[in-house]
Amino acid sequence: MNARVVIVAFLSAMSLVFAGCAAPVAEVPVALGGIQPCDDSIASAVEATISTQVDAFGREDFPAAYAMAAPDFQAAIGLQEFEEVIRDGFVPLMNVSSFSVSQCVYDPGLDQVEIGMTVTTTTGVVGSLLYSLVLVPEGWRIMGAIPNPQTQQGT
Repeated sequence: MNARVVIVAFLSAMSLVFAGCAAPVAEVPVALGGIQPCDDSIASAVEATISTQVDAFGREDFPAAYAMAAPDFQAAIGLQEFEEVIRDGFVPLMNVSSFSVSQCVYDPGLDQVEIGMTVTTTTGVVGSLLYSLVLVPEGWRIMGAIPNPQTQQGT
């Protein structure tokens, strides 16, 4: 799938999350195959990556937030476009007061993780996301996030 289409879908989905169409994170199902629950070291490292990006958004430090994106994401979307998209339509990402992560699952064959995240903005809006990350030489990097399909409610 075209990376630009994935990014547009992600950003469209984020607007639903911050419009109040999501509930707190439920369990992320473990798929068949080599998928397994994350051990504590993987879960901590993944949470640190997400936290670094969330903190960078809060400081409006877009280069630091962008640095947490996976190489494939960066190949499809440049820093300037990334900043414009966040500033134009996803200001809630710049106003996170707290977040928590849960239900981390790891695919050792792909060095990829999916982890649920519940975020609360400074205005009290709560959203639930499912993040996908990949392990690269620099550490865990964010491939994308979507509204957590386990928590979506009808609008």
